[in-house]
Amino acid sequence: MPFSSTDPHSDPALRNTLKASAARFTLSEETRDRLDDETILAVTENPGLVDPDNIEQSLALVIENIATDELQRGNMLGHDRINLDSMTSIHKAIAGKTVLVVADDIFQANEITIVLSTLGAGVKGPFPDMQQGMGCAKSVEIDIAILDVKLGSETTYELADLLLEKKTQVVFLTSSDNATVPKRFSDVPLYIKPLPIDVLPSIVALALLTGERQT
Repeated sequence: MPFSSTDPHSDPALRNTLKASAARFTLSEETRDRLDDETILAVTENPGLVDPDNIEQSLALVIENIATDELQRGNMLGHDRINLDSMTSIHKAIAGKTVLVVADDIFQANEITIVLSTLGAGVKGPFPDMQQGMGCAKSVEIDIAILDVKLGSETTYELADLLLEKKTQVVFLTSSDNATVPKRFSDVPLYIKPLPIDVLPSIVALALLTGERQT
């Protein structure tokens, strides 16, 4: 769907794309919201900035240009200056954490495992089915789980319930642009596959830091 034909404020997939892109530059929620709003304004005024066939990459480029401009002008957004070298903070958030990966898309699951392991996380999996995922969740202390919403004909909702009950952070992945999850998971981030692997660290770090603020 072309960006100009939908309302970015109400489209969960587009908002998640913006959040993930903004998290590359800052872990401040106030700053991310500011970048998101400025990006929406820019593409609303100039829809040609967005390629309908590659919306995620287009939005990432727009938000990067805005973030770079803000930094060069020395702007302070809230109490947090945009940090283009935010990978240091992201690495600190992820290193030493235990991550459960449950997904039947083997290629992406392996990519996720490699990236997070490189950042110092201890990855459990990837597991392609609920039986293995549940077994791990019941026997190992997990800090965050990345779950494909659907594994063949079954969902990972039961596993998500177990993890959330244990105060574990959860991130959902889905291949459907129109995917919905039960209302009880309204606070769980939901991202469209294939997930751009370069924003994965930001997504995981953001979820971990959000969880720490809530405890």
